Amino acid sequence: MDDADAFVHGATRSFARDLPCPTPPPQITWVERAVAAGVLAPVTFAVQTAGHPVPPPLTRLRSGAAARDMRTVADLVRLGSALDGADIEWAALKGLVLRSLVFEKKQVRDAADLDVLVSPTRVGEAVAVLGLAGASVVPEDWDYAVRHRTAELSMRLPHGTVLDLHWSLVNHAALRDRTHLAADVLLGRRRLVRVEGASVATLDELDFALHVMLHACLSGCSELRWLLDVQQVLRAADFAPDQLRGRAQEWGVVPHVRAVLEATSRWLDPAVGPWAAAMGPRTAWVRLLDRLGRRRPPSAPSASVHSVRNWYRATRDTGPATAGAVAHMLAEGVRYRLRGIDLPVSDPVPDDAGLARWVVAAEREDARRTQSR
Repeated sequence: MDDADAFVHGATRSFARDLPCPTPPPQITWVERAVAAGVLAPVTFAVQTAGHPVPPPLTRLRSGAAARDMRTVADLVRLGSALDGADIEWAALKGLVLRSLVFEKKQVRDAADLDVLVSPTRVGEAVAVLGLAGASVVPEDWDYAVRHRTAELSMRLPHGTVLDLHWSLVNHAALRDRTHLAADVLLGRRRLVRVEGASVATLDELDFALHVMLHACLSGCSELRWLLDVQQVLRAADFAPDQLRGRAQEWGVVPHVRAVLEATSRWLDPAVGPWAAAMGPRTAWVRLLDRLGRRRPPSAPSASVHSVRNWYRATRDTGPATAGAVAHMLAEGVRYRLRGIDLPVSDPVPDDAGLARWVVAAEREDARRTQSR
């Protein structure tokens, strides 16, 4: 890693573990790297706490983030009121809730957008209700969304916040088929918490923690911010490792959690190691991910132009399933490189009929999963 990447990693570790922050390099390229890594806020906090001078561009960026966060809170309150008024169960994920419940220094976790889970049987109603409350659907390639059975859509809320509305915690259909994540079960365990003075529904503590970890894995463990979320969740945890493992087994995501905890222990905080060990033996797959990750550190473009993102995303609940996912990943990469094109998707356009097809597909998949239980 070059000096900028090394400093961003060091400052993030300093924040995570309450250690002295290293001295920033003279070149302010580290600010751009911190932005790209999604850890500008914790790095800024570490720099200021250590008494190091703060570059003017960094101060301006943080001021803009504070104003954006206020708009996000306003949109969350309006969204919750609309869904509650229609008697639609919902749960806010990550973002503002993570910052309010987990990060002791709340100003260090940005919350630029919102993620909300609803039942697949009510997602069409939720879209309509939010539309009446001033939200609009972001144009989508509905043919692609229906064909690939995606489980989320984006909406633009009245104050400009982007909402990702989920009917499952797993957007990838092939992985979703191998997990046990019924939205209605998760919503049945939800709790009410205080977020910026407002009452907000979210997942119960174990489900919330596991979603943060699963999200980090499906995001490829490629950015420090996802690992920092995991580390902070565990620092604030009011549950034991065996409880986390039990819920992970219920979800069918033990290998995913094991891989993420291993990466978090390596790159941010060795104290996470016992949590990783509690997930079970260190498998050959986890060892492979660790070797790949050491050559391609998260959020370190100077170390490698490649990342291990797709390898983490190929994690499945069994060895044969993981091998199949890896084979598919490699074949797809070769196929698209030979063609010299990206994934074949159409230009997104507003399309009410396309949205309706996507809603029907969600309801049908939920009916199939219900029958198979």
